[in-house]
Amino acid sequence: MKVILLKDSNLGRKFEVKEVKDGYAKNFLIPNGLAILATPSNLKNIERQKLIETKKEMEIKKELEAIANQLENKKIVFPVNVDKTGSVYGSVSKEDILNGLRDLGIFTKNRIEVEIDRPLKEIGEHKVKINLGKNVSRDILVVLEAKNTQ
Repeated sequence: MKVILLKDSNLGRKFEVKEVKDGYAKNFLIPNGLAILATPSNLKNIERQKLIETKKEMEIKKELEAIANQLENKKIVFPVNVDKTGSVYGSVSKEDILNGLRDLGIFTKNRIEVEIDRPLKEIGEHKVKINLGKNVSRDILVVLEAKNTQ
């Protein structure tokens, strides 16, 4: 039996037409909303849905590109406490950087991912990659400045 997948799964990607056993389609895929029968009318409807989703994806990517362009040459400065030797008390985490982006007015419906291995604990400039999703990312400069010495 030929079915059209409605969601990505281990069977295939969304909107693919797959040949599966009748029992698997009737007892699992169709009742769970994972697939529909591959009838001519369903195939036409799926083609229309594909076009609509593709347009939405392109619009989202354009929005993300616009946000990425706003990030170009941006710098976030964090004043941090240091001791006499210049060691930083605490650190700057991914969450701190996300809050800094919000303070700059960078907002998106999608999740922004800050790509650092570990929190920043050294005075100076750090290049940090910001992944906006949909293969859109930019580097920003995160600066840790000494606030006071004890």
